[in-house]
Amino acid sequence: MLAFCLLFFTTRVEASDVSVKITDFGLFRMDNVTDISDVASPGGLRHTGVPVLVKVTDRAPLAIGSTFGINFVISSSSGRSTVTLKRVVRFPSPGIKNLTTGLIQQHYESPLDYSTGNTHHFGYSLDSAVELVPGVWTIELWDGNEKIVEKSFIVGN
Repeated sequence: MLAFCLLFFTTRVEASDVSVKITDFGLFRMDNVTDISDVASPGGLRHTGVPVLVKVTDRAPLAIGSTFGINFVISSSSGRSTVTLKRVVRFPSPGIKNLTTGLIQQHYESPLDYSTGNTHHFGYSLDSAVELVPGVWTIELWDGNEKIVEKSFIVGN
């Protein structure tokens, strides 16, 4: 008697154990700002500081200094105290010219470690003329290959 063994290899995709609740969104001002060199950012910098919500809205003026974003709290059903999330900002077409590389970017992304249970901020500040692109800008947070939250803003008229 012949026995045939068939092996099936499957890729098991596990759902993220991370959830994000947006607690605030809109226009912000940043206090105690520190600039950090970041060649992936179109302007060559990213900022850290203390975000202060100025106005709840999903619209932002098309002006240098305009800062929009989200405040959020992260939970982990498996009890992780720290998670690494990929932060993404998607730009409207035609994209933004990176002042460091000279290339046109359709989005900006970077990973960052976050503690669970605390309020965090992710936003974008229009710092240079090349960033003054009207249209829909979308902020996303990803856990691995799973998008766990997004919020869109209309920048400009």
